[in-house]
Amino acid sequence: MPQLSLLIYGKAPAQKLTVFYMKKIAILVPDLTLGGGQRVVVSTANLLHKSHDIKIILLNSQEKNLYETRVPTLNLKCTKKNTAFGKVCNILLRSYRLRKLIKKEKFDVIISFLESANLCAFLSNRNKSILTMHNKLEMLDRFDQLVLKYLLKYSPNIIAVSDGLKNELESNCSLKNVETIRNPIDPYLTQHSANEYKFSHPKKFIVSAGRLSYQKRFDGMIDAYLSSNSRDEFDLIIVGGGEDEASLQKKVKGHKNIFLLGQKKNPFPIIKAAEFYLQFSRTEAFPMVLLEAFSLSIPAVAYNCPTGLTELVKHNYNGLLVEEESTKAMSQSIDLMATDEQLRNRLSKNCLKSIEDYSPERTHQLWMTYLRSKGF
Repeated sequence: MPQLSLLIYGKAPAQKLTVFYMKKIAILVPDLTLGGGQRVVVSTANLLHKSHDIKIILLNSQEKNLYETRVPTLNLKCTKKNTAFGKVCNILLRSYRLRKLIKKEKFDVIISFLESANLCAFLSNRNKSILTMHNKLEMLDRFDQLVLKYLLKYSPNIIAVSDGLKNELESNCSLKNVETIRNPIDPYLTQHSANEYKFSHPKKFIVSAGRLSYQKRFDGMIDAYLSSNSRDEFDLIIVGGGEDEASLQKKVKGHKNIFLLGQKKNPFPIIKAAEFYLQFSRTEAFPMVLLEAFSLSIPAVAYNCPTGLTELVKHNYNGLLVEEESTKAMSQSIDLMATDEQLRNRLSKNCLKSIEDYSPERTHQLWMTYLRSKGF
């Protein structure tokens, strides 16, 4: 039998009580290896764990979870396949194993994160599944685009992580069942992680972090930095790993002011020590690392890419938004931020205030309201 729980909203005990039954919720994700999406999974699971019985289900076999969580974790042990035939077989195997697990554990709802998990959840039980979207469809490979565009039309429960992505899905896929719940950020946890060790560098530096991939446009960022007048006074440090790592290492060879540090489990001491942050992605929905930089009072220079970053970066308030997709415009914004210390200090003071709407408490409230509205 489900447990009866009480939530009290407000400070006074005499205020209205909201009564709900604790639900068994499965949070489905490909893996918990290092990445922004996986960080969101852990933070969301920890949030919902306060009021529901939560378990994280992993699709892929892995030796250990690189992100730690207090939420129990189960593993479907389906190794990732890269060929088209292998993907189809894996989809069927994952869906079969998930259906068995849902029946065994008696889950009331499945919340899936990232594209391959969305497909598995939909095929296992679409009415019990909530699909969360973190990327524009055009940034996925052709196979995932075709499959997701089809299944989204028949999914009753879809969450987008930003209004920009919600509008994109509604217009391009003719969807009417999309709601927005933004990812949570706890600045105190980020600040605590930033103090785990001290990062020192001989010069002032600019920082960026993320997966080294085409989407993140680190190649264009490096070009903009090298074209700037600030390259002699400020070094550029990039944290992350990915498929473009070898080509980027080749690109920066011979440039003693650019440092690729590779993937770090805790990049926050490095971000905290920077003068400002760079985000020049070709497209984004909700880059968590920007919020994490703001939680450390580090302002940003960011390209206002398709689906936009206007929800996160307020021009001339917590950062500078580059509207023009050109190396020259990006270089000019880097120089403006680098040469004007008063500007950096003013933007830095606004960073923490700018992320108040993304608090864990606010996100938890939105999830609770959404689950009740859907009858879960």
